[in-house]
Amino acid sequence: MSRTSTVRRVLTIFIFLFFFITLFSLAYAAVAIVYGESKEDIKLPMFLGNKQDNIDLLMKTDTGPEPFSFFIVGDMQQGDFFPAIYRNDIKDDSPNFGVLLGDNVRPPKTESHNEFILDFSTWGIQEPVFVVCGNHDIVMKKDITENRSYSFTLKDFEKTYGPADFSFYYHGCLFVLLNDIETDSHVAYLADALSHRKKDTLMTFVFTHIPPHTISPAIKCREMLGEQKFLTLIKDYNVDYVISGDFHTYFRAKVGNTIFLISGGGMDKMGDNKQNRKGAYHAMLIQVDPLTKDVAERIYREEGQTRIGYTIKKSMLTQVFAFFEYQEKWEAPILSSGLLLSILLGVWGFTYVSGSGGKRRGKRT
Repeated sequence: MSRTSTVRRVLTIFIFLFFFITLFSLAYAAVAIVYGESKEDIKLPMFLGNKQDNIDLLMKTDTGPEPFSFFIVGDMQQGDFFPAIYRNDIKDDSPNFGVLLGDNVRPPKTESHNEFILDFSTWGIQEPVFVVCGNHDIVMKKDITENRSYSFTLKDFEKTYGPADFSFYYHGCLFVLLNDIETDSHVAYLADALSHRKKDTLMTFVFTHIPPHTISPAIKCREMLGEQKFLTLIKDYNVDYVISGDFHTYFRAKVGNTIFLISGGGMDKMGDNKQNRKGAYHAMLIQVDPLTKDVAERIYREEGQTRIGYTIKKSMLTQVFAFFEYQEKWEAPILSSGLLLSILLGVWGFTYVSGSGGKRRGKRT
C-alpha cells in the first residue's frame, strides 16, 4: 500500500468520524432542548414537599402517642445511591415519613430541581417526605459574586416545595425543620416554636442542613450563623435530637441531654479524605417510642450505583438544556452551525470517497 493511499484512508476515517460526532452532538442537543421544554412546567408529586397538604397526609396517620419511624438522608446531590436503597431496604421497613436533609440537587438551577422532582416520582415512595433547604439547593452569595448562571433562589425553593422553616406534631412529638443557609432567621423561628411547644410534648426533633460544628472538633463543615444562640435554645428546651447533613459522613454525639446526628452520605461523590468516605453511601431509619423515649437508629449501607438512563436524562436537562436556557442567544447560531458543519463534512466525505474510487478505477483500466 502506497503512502498516499494510507494518508487518504486516514483522512477518510477522520472526516467520517468527525461527521458522525458532529451529527450525534447536534441530535443530542436538539433532543435535549425538546426534552427540556417538555419538562418546564413540573408539578410537585404527591408525598413530596413542605406544603400543608403533605403535612395533612401525615396527620391522617397520627393516632396518638405510639411507636413510629422516619427515614433521613442528606446530600444526595441527584446521585444514584438513595433510590436503590429506598426500593431495596427502606420501603420494606414502612417508615411513616421521611426527611431529606438538604443538598438534594447540584447546582441550584430550576432544571436541576425539575429533574430531581421527576426522579422522585419514580422511587415508589408512599409516605410524606419533607425537604430541608441545603446550600446546593439555592443560589448562594458566592454564586452571585462569581457571576455563575444559577437561578434557583430561596423564594423559588419555597414556591416549589413550601416553607423552608416549618413545624408539626406527630404522635406527641414536635418536629421543627429549619433553613440555616446564609441566615440566622432560623434561630428566631426555633425560639418561637419551642416557646409555644405544647405542654404534653413528649419529644422534640430539630432538623437543619448545616450542623452546629462547635460541639465537636471532628465536624468539618461550614459555619451555622447564629450557632451559639441556636445551641442555647437546644439546651434550654431539652431538645432530644438535632439532625443535620452537609458533613459528608456519619457522626453522632450526645451533648447534655441532646443527641446530635449527622447523616450526609446520600451522595455519589464524596470528598478526597479517606476517613470521610468511610461514612459514605448511607441513609438512616429512626425508630421512636415517644412514651418510653426509646430511639433506635438503623443505618443502611450500599455501594454507589449508576443508572445509565437517568444519567443521560439528567445531563440533557441540567447541562445541555440549561446551557441553552441561560445562553439563549447562542441556541440558533450553535444549532445552525452544527447542521451546516454536518452537511459540509458529509458532502466532503462522500465526494472524497467517490473521487478516490474513480481514480483507482481509472488506474486499473
